[in-house]
This record gives sequence, C-alpha cells and structure tokens, in this order.
Amino acid sequence: VMHRRGYDEQVWFTFSYSPLRDEDGAVRGMFCACTETTARIRAETALRESEIRFRNMADNAPVMMWVTGADGACTYLNRRWYEYTGQTEAEALGLGWLDAVHPDDRDRSGEVFLTANARHREFQLEYRLRGADGSYRWFIDAAQPRLGEDGAFLGYIGSDRHPRPQGCRGAPDRDDAAARRDPEQHLPGDLPDG
Repeated sequence: VMHRRGYDEQVWFTFSYSPLRDEDGAVRGMFCACTETTARIRAETALRESEIRFRNMADNAPVMMWVTGADGACTYLNRRWYEYTGQTEAEALGLGWLDAVHPDDRDRSGEVFLTANARHREFQLEYRLRGADGSYRWFIDAAQPRLGEDGAFLGYIGSDRHPRPQGCRGAPDRDDAAARRDPEQHLPGDLPDG
C-alpha cells in the first residue's frame, strides 16, 4: 500500500536484479530496476473477474450456451451442455459437439453452421441432440456473431434450447418417430445470401 494522490492505494511493482561486473568479470555491485505494474495487475484482475461473472451467468442460464472462435471451433460450452449430453470438455470442444447431434441431422447441422461461420452471419437451426441417457430431443440452436471493437468477426455466442419445456401444454413434442418419417422437416433451408 502506498499513499499517493491523497489516499492509500494498493500498488504492484516488479523488481529485476542484475550483477554489475568489473573488467575482470568479478561482481562489484548490483543493478536494481523497479517497474510499477499496478495497471497491468488491475487489468488482469478485472479480466479474471469478468470471466468468472460470465461463466457464472452462462452456467446458471436456463439454456445451453456456447462460444466459438473465428475459425468455428467451439471454445466454451456451459455446464448445462455437459450435464445434458454427458460429453466431456475434451469431447465437445472444437467441432466435437457435432458428435452429440443425431446422425441423420449431423451433416446438415455442420453444413449450416460452417456456412454461417464463413459468411459471419447469424443462424438458427433445429436438430435432435443426444442426452446423456442416449435419447434424442429436438433443440433450436441459434447464434449471433461476436465482433471485436474494430468490427472484426471473433466467432459466435449461441444457445441451444428445447422448443417447448417438458410438461407444457401446446403443440405436441417432436418425437423420434416423426423425425424418422421426415428427418429434414425441422431443419431450415439455406441461409439467405448476403
């Protein structure tokens, strides 16, 4: 803690020590460089706290959430994804999440996602997703592009949600029997050009 600018302030410094040698190479002294690192430490702390807040929010959201990089590789899936699918982080990251998509929906889902990623466009699609118990349920997967301050495409933030919570009255659940009759009926058409 240092008193400056009229108040006590927690500050950080980095010290670097180097020996001072004479012409024969013998150590004759020590050079000490002191660099204040308060701004860097505060920025790192703020970033860690922001990441903790995001993960807490995402892990407790009532939907499965995910984030990708600009290359399309999934870099984050929230806790609900892992609980529902039973996948591990090692299995789901990258494009591993597609392994939990029903085999009849997998190619089309990957194509829609990769096409949207190449165009940096929002997208929405429906597919059957395998639960940890091995059963499949329909989900709506929707995402918006993440953009940097300079407008550069950074990837996506998206979510998967069941179109109708279990036990709600309304349209009947889509079931595997209906999907077997017409496996493409619930997938969207091509993305609009643009």
